[in-house]
Amino acid sequence: MDSKLTQFHGVEGRDQITFSILLYYEWKNKFLHWRPSMNGGITKMTIPVDRVCRPEMVLYESLLDDFDSKHQAGVELYNDGTCYWYPVVKYVAGCSLDMTFYPYDTQYCPLKFGSWTFTSAEVNLGVRTPTNNVTGVGQTGLMFDDPMKPNSTEWEILSTDGMLNFVEYPCCIDLYAGEFLLHQK
Repeated sequence: MDSKLTQFHGVEGRDQITFSILLYYEWKNKFLHWRPSMNGGITKMTIPVDRVCRPEMVLYESLLDDFDSKHQAGVELYNDGTCYWYPVVKYVAGCSLDMTFYPYDTQYCPLKFGSWTFTSAEVNLGVRTPTNNVTGVGQTGLMFDDPMKPNSTEWEILSTDGMLNFVEYPCCIDLYAGEFLLHQK
């Protein structure tokens, strides 16, 4: 999963931020492949998202009841089983903000994206633009590409650094999730 921040809507009170991102999903489904030579030379098709099994990824700090609401864009499916899906998502996230020195303050908002269902062994998370040579746990990079980093009239996004962390929960033997940090002024 990769992402681009498309809009920073702003801050509501002292405990939540609203933003929209374009997510990039890529996965392989071994049950969705075909031979183009036996199917009129077709190598690609777009199918409705509700007709295909897809990775599930959520924002853990989401304040919305329907915290996995994504624009239902179609899934691009290729003959080798490779699938691409690019939904746009509007998030409302919980984030404790200290406005004591507003407008001269800076805020850090940790955002944890992960799967409720799949472990780190089943879903390969990574950052879009790595800033170190690590793959997997400890990989750092940009959560969102800089060229699409929009600013609101009130806030400036200073950085969207991410570090891939996996968490072991007491209930489970496997590792889960990735965490990123949004830095705004």
